[in-house]
Amino acid sequence: MKLWAVILALALGMALLPEFRDKSEITNRVVVTAVGIDEGEDGGCHLSVQAIETMKTSGSLSEQQDNATQVYEIDGQSVAGAMQTFATDTGRDTYILHNRVIALGLETVRSRTLPALLDYFMRNHESRPMVNLVICRGEASGLLNTPSSSYPIPAEQITKLLQEGRRWGTVVGSSLLDTERALSGMTDALLPIVTVKGEGEDASVSMDGTAVFRNGALAGELDEDGTRGLLFAQNDIDQCLYVLELDDGRSATVEVHKSTTKVSVRKKGTTAEFTFRVICKAEITEDYGDGALNDAQTEELCWKIEQAVIADMHAALDTTINQLGCDVLGLGRMVKKKLPALVRGREEQWPAKLKDCDFSLHVDAQIDRSGMTSGER
Repeated sequence: MKLWAVILALALGMALLPEFRDKSEITNRVVVTAVGIDEGEDGGCHLSVQAIETMKTSGSLSEQQDNATQVYEIDGQSVAGAMQTFATDTGRDTYILHNRVIALGLETVRSRTLPALLDYFMRNHESRPMVNLVICRGEASGLLNTPSSSYPIPAEQITKLLQEGRRWGTVVGSSLLDTERALSGMTDALLPIVTVKGEGEDASVSMDGTAVFRNGALAGELDEDGTRGLLFAQNDIDQCLYVLELDDGRSATVEVHKSTTKVSVRKKGTTAEFTFRVICKAEITEDYGDGALNDAQTEELCWKIEQAVIADMHAALDTTINQLGCDVLGLGRMVKKKLPALVRGREEQWPAKLKDCDFSLHVDAQIDRSGMTSGER
């Protein structure tokens, strides 16, 4: 009798140890790595949950031969409702602290606003503020079901794709925190668009522009050039590439980097004039001509770089302000801060009055000659 009492006491003590409780908690949960939101039936929500199967993984994730995740498909009247349905149907809860990506289907975004789609994640204290947001052409479930041959967790490949796109000037900032700030009235929101090409093992994910929102509702899109111009205007570009052709037919690829943009505003009649001044460095990464560039060709190449940046910025401003009526740069807030008398009593008119403002774009590009040959210098 005493032996059984000792065994029972030991078993109870082990069960109360933190590591045993933690193991039980982990096996009763799925560790979410990505969430996809699409239109459901009867106006509801179809949720795709990409999660690590902790019971199926062995050793380090880097040692897994196949993807260490599984995608669950759930329907509910809302995101919170679908999450609850998942818990009641499987007997397992979702752990979203390690979530890397929230993907929204394009058709869903066309019919619902961002606040409605993201409210669950903004309220959930476990949700990471820096989780990446993307819009997927087609359905978000297709994105989450796309396998990865490079990463054990497919969501990591999407994250890496966004990071590289951001580094090379083709992707806007896309975290949940960025979007929440935009929806608070600071600016209009922007989200990157991805597309899935191919099927099964041949499927691949690539960037496909930028979605522009007005008051949380989808207003339109920017292409790659417009996205790059927007990043220049935001003073938020690390580097980018241009392939430029000189008047004599010679072509060169240049990498633009070390860019700084300053924006100023002044009163002009009943509206305002915004001036964007960009200073950047450039390096020739590839020259398709014979021999070294002479001084005249180098000067022309600088001018071509400046015109290319101006064209991209003009495309971004024209599309977002004139065509879509959006203020993704927070220019209205700048006017209120710098020229309050111009706005006072007419606050509601200013989003529309941006179309009547003037925009002056100036770029000063300098080619870094340290990467040239002695003949080019």
